[in-house]
Amino acid sequence: ATSLYYNPAGLGFADGGHLYGDLSLAWRSAKFSHQHSSLDWTGDAAAMGSNEGEGTLFNVIASPMFGVSYQLGELRLGAAFFTPFGGAARWNTNDAHEGDKTYPGAQDGVQRWYTIDGELRSSFVSLGAAYPLTPELSLGLVGNLIISKVETVRARNADGSNNVVTEGRSLVDVSGLDFSLGAGVLVRPYGDDSLRVGLSYQSRPNFGGHQRLSGTLSNNFGGIVSVTDVDLEQDLPDVIRWGVSFRNRPQTWEVRLFGDYTRWGVLGYQCVLKKGKDCTFDLDANTSSPDIVQNQYRDWHDTASVRFGASYFASPSVEYFAGGGYASSAIPATTLEPALMDFPSISVSAGARWRLLQSLYLMPSYTQVFYLSRDTTGLSKHATYGAQTGTVSPDSGGKYSQDIGVLSVSAEFVF
Repeated sequence: ATSLYYNPAGLGFADGGHLYGDLSLAWRSAKFSHQHSSLDWTGDAAAMGSNEGEGTLFNVIASPMFGVSYQLGELRLGAAFFTPFGGAARWNTNDAHEGDKTYPGAQDGVQRWYTIDGELRSSFVSLGAAYPLTPELSLGLVGNLIISKVETVRARNADGSNNVVTEGRSLVDVSGLDFSLGAGVLVRPYGDDSLRVGLSYQSRPNFGGHQRLSGTLSNNFGGIVSVTDVDLEQDLPDVIRWGVSFRNRPQTWEVRLFGDYTRWGVLGYQCVLKKGKDCTFDLDANTSSPDIVQNQYRDWHDTASVRFGASYFASPSVEYFAGGGYASSAIPATTLEPALMDFPSISVSAGARWRLLQSLYLMPSYTQVFYLSRDTTGLSKHATYGAQTGTVSPDSGGKYSQDIGVLSVSAEFVF
């Protein structure tokens, strides 16, 4: 059932029925440090100091996946639920400012101008089918219902500065439904699993990639609370995936090479605007747009990843596997900020697959992702974007680091 996302043609050579479930527990440790720059608000020393220092987090989240596939004659059908995009973050408070009555907002950490507590995710409900035209060739197609939600709270001033004296709070809570398609081809030149070559494509949401999520924006400036009906405009990428595997004839080992190209360059901005309006802006504008409430400029880049994996089949009931890979980063230094952190990364993983009963398999695995830390001091452009409403944000330059580990436990029942 996992092939519904990666390559639906993989269903075409799955005989019988399969029930699959997975629970992933991911831990994430991250740091962001910022020192006062010429782009920051200037006030008294105590106030300025609350915008300096280091913010940290350590979070653990769970993500489930469920799937089923079934053979109906030569046709194979599948359905699954999973969450390929997103995550959640809750940053630690700044103990040095706990109980600060003069500048109470400072206790939420130096990163608070971009995030204090938030969740951003897009979950898929997928229905797909595959058909083996020959023992060597399978074609697959999948349709996805995308359930998206963005809920995040941050410190904010109406003028986009990090003025501690007037700082307020802003909560965005929006959601929406979208659609996408995926297609794939899987070739087995020898009619068995000794050599497999696959290629797949996942479209952008609504085929054009544009999403419009609806909900509310709540602001608290100077104790005055306002709630506005808003839309959030953003774009998610399409993905091209490829893979090749080779298994020796006695079936005692297998090697795999695979990767993807993800068009994150389509994400130019995440724009919160008055309901029903359009997000049009000029980064160098000296006048403000009445329709834009908040606009986070992204300017992301396309990414690529490549991974290598290998399996050793100790017996017909036991498989051990391991792998490693590299992934590039979508976010340039000019727009990197604590709410969405991404760096070039190296990952390693290992696990096993055991047949516990005649039809029941268990697969535990662990993946560790090592991110290359980044220093964007003096490179951030968020505070230089003119007077456009909502586009100006405090300087996000600083030192960034994070690590992520994922423990997954999967079970499969074959019938």
